[in-house]
Amino acid sequence: MLPKLRDNGFIICLLLMVPLAWLLPEAGRTGGWLRAEYLIKAGVFVIFLMQGLSLPTEQLARGALNWRLHAFVQTWNFLWAPFLGLLLVTLSAPLLDSSLRTGFLYLAVLPTTVVTAMLFTGSARGDVPGALFNTALSNGLAVFLVPAWCLILFAAAGGLPPVGPMLMQLSILILLPMLVGQAIRPFSGRFLSILRVWFKPLSNGIICFAVFAAFANSFHEAVWERTGWAAAGTAFAGVVLFLALVSILVGRTARLVMTDAEARTAAFFCASQKSIATGVPMATVIFADGMAAELSLILLPLLFYHPLQLILGSFLVDRWNRRSHP
Repeated sequence: MLPKLRDNGFIICLLLMVPLAWLLPEAGRTGGWLRAEYLIKAGVFVIFLMQGLSLPTEQLARGALNWRLHAFVQTWNFLWAPFLGLLLVTLSAPLLDSSLRTGFLYLAVLPTTVVTAMLFTGSARGDVPGALFNTALSNGLAVFLVPAWCLILFAAAGGLPPVGPMLMQLSILILLPMLVGQAIRPFSGRFLSILRVWFKPLSNGIICFAVFAAFANSFHEAVWERTGWAAAGTAFAGVVLFLALVSILVGRTARLVMTDAEARTAAFFCASQKSIATGVPMATVIFADGMAAELSLILLPLLFYHPLQLILGSFLVDRWNRRSHP
């Protein structure tokens, strides 16, 4: 029982943030007594500093050579997945609240995961250096491409900050700490090995706090009274469909583009996954001005997508390991 709780502790913590925000909306809302808006920004900087420290520079350099893999992953992350999300949202628009439509489109334009794509690739005997390079590249490009997509998709609706300050803030909160982490990594030595055990729980805790703040704002503004909790069921069904379509299409197209089985494995996990560690912090910046009260609804598809992609990934790794390769 206890190992199961530990393995799923992050997901359980995310779920607990909803009732906690309902009980303490004045604590987590913007301007509340916890001053969540400042704590989250500090936390985002820490998350990406830890990611920069964690990325092994030597493996990054080795993984940089497979251009076919990189082109495949990045076009799926920032082109085909957004187009698929836009198609699904357009077809299902009458069924979705406007904030949920924003949430699905935001999910579709996010980069791949930093850690789990690499771990799943390794567990399935895939190209780990290639996966590592793509996770780093995807999250670096996301600083510019995610806001660009958001401006294309949402600017007409208003509520987005000016592009210059937004890019500056994202660069300071995401790119700068990653670069600093990479720069000081060669000098960290034993200090890094001691701190490494705290990276994951600290990062997960910061993400949970950002989710708590998002729901606290929505409860304070009575957003859920307007939309109703049926929106959660609609979001879940839509996420299941989106994940299934992305996974099937990524798997099929990877077989057409790449002959190497290890590269196909890395391509599948890097191209089909979406990062909650990047998505939640970026959302707090991109939707900070006019849409803060709607942030819990905007994040809902991502909050569903994260555990579902972990379940699917675990299932596929187990299945593929019973064969020679996918």
